[in-house]
Amino acid sequence: MAKNEEDKSAHKKSQREGNVYDRIFKENFHAVFLPLVAQELNIEIDHYQELSVELPKTIERKADFLAEVTTKDEKTLILQVEFQTKDDPKMLERMMLYHALLFGKFQKEIKQMVVYLGGESSKMRTKPTPKEQFDGFFLLSLRDLSTQRFLEAEAPEMVLLALLTGYEQEQSERLLRSIIEQLQKKSEPAALKKYLQQLLLLSRIRQLENLTFKAIEDMPIDYKIEDSLLFKKGKQQNMEQVLTALKCLKEGKSHEETALISGLTVEEVRALDLQD
Repeated sequence: MAKNEEDKSAHKKSQREGNVYDRIFKENFHAVFLPLVAQELNIEIDHYQELSVELPKTIERKADFLAEVTTKDEKTLILQVEFQTKDDPKMLERMMLYHALLFGKFQKEIKQMVVYLGGESSKMRTKPTPKEQFDGFFLLSLRDLSTQRFLEAEAPEMVLLALLTGYEQEQSERLLRSIIEQLQKKSEPAALKKYLQQLLLLSRIRQLENLTFKAIEDMPIDYKIEDSLLFKKGKQQNMEQVLTALKCLKEGKSHEETALISGLTVEEVRALDLQD
């Protein structure tokens, strides 16, 4: 396999795995991340409404003029020029989006200009207000947070995150057993299946899947891990089929419909169904 094909294959695999992790984090967002985010950002959330919005990956049209410029003092920058025959009240937002995408692609200083050709005075804004400006983001690194803080949490979803905090590698096995014990104490038997499957998936982030499998297998739990579609003694399943099946189950489709759409067997879908 050529190197670029291998890179594409690795990228697609990484995206599929990222989607699985995203599903877990979104599923647990209200119980775990909302209070955690509020605490770290020092904001008091009264209520919230989740937005389902597809963000644009590209701009609908090409830039009117785009060039890489080298100045006399040997600096290189990207120059973008747009021509407008009419006032565009959204021009500032368009240029801000152009700027973000161009910088992401070229990693160089961006210079932008709009040439207005209309007959009347332009009212287009050229500068964002302070609240419109991007001034960086807050980085919350779970590995910098206390492991014990998560282990002692009441919510099982919070306990799971102890696996992603900072601890010495040699403590991994003991930590996994502590997490499983806490999940047993703090969740109903029906919910325990879901949390153990989530733990197995999250363990891949820290490359602890085999150790996690062994920890679950050794614990006195009434849960047949060998029936789990997601892990079979270290053998990874087709995550694309899994993702399709998870989506179908979330939409309320039957096991038979899900099997037909995803290409999995009905038995595999039953094992995957976290709500069983």
